[in-house]
Amino acid sequence: MARTRASVLTPLILAVFLIGVVAPQPALAAPCTGAQIIHLQAVPGTNGRGARSTSMVTFNAAVTCAHISSIGDRSTSGNGVFTEAGWLENPAGLIICGTTSGPPKWFVFWVVASGAATCVTGSNVGAGSTHSYAVRDNEQDGIWNLVFDNVTQATPNMGTFVTGQPIANGERRVSSDPGIVDIKGLQRMNSTASWVSWTNTSGIDNDPGFLICTTKFPTELLTAVMGPC
Repeated sequence: MARTRASVLTPLILAVFLIGVVAPQPALAAPCTGAQIIHLQAVPGTNGRGARSTSMVTFNAAVTCAHISSIGDRSTSGNGVFTEAGWLENPAGLIICGTTSGPPKWFVFWVVASGAATCVTGSNVGAGSTHSYAVRDNEQDGIWNLVFDNVTQATPNMGTFVTGQPIANGERRVSSDPGIVDIKGLQRMNSTASWVSWTNTSGIDNDPGFLICTTKFPTELLTAVMGPC
């Protein structure tokens, strides 16, 4: 759900996680012409002051444009505010997190009420490795902790945004790129600042080539090519 260059994000992804409204793109290499946000997502039935995956699997497939796996929390007020953490490949530079080459990198990302977006990227994460990612405002003071492997990587001031809709997100930009994600151990932070497992999970799928394995609900978002999971 990380922002595409020259794009405007609207609620849902926001009315579905971030299904953004993509403005005209700068000139792109032929394989990425017409790139757009393609999502496979899961949401729990209850809001939270944070979201976490205790074990997100890293995939290092051949990517031309972009591939993202992430956990996030979005404002339900419709103002486009959200926080996000996960891994990405961005070889074409479609996302503001910077161009990547080689293995995926972990990242944290946020958008404040003014619309300003910020991304921080870190080290490579190896294929097949699993890591924990979280976004949380356990103090309910608008200061969010964006976390990779239990280490806080950024603490943005999100203003009045203190609780929202947790979301697990799989994302690509063109149908020729991989859409596989496996986001396990889905949890939300409840009103007592405790991590609890997701319940009443539902899926959001606008990807014509991949499907969500709903048999893994409520605490895992696994996607697969069309066919039996």
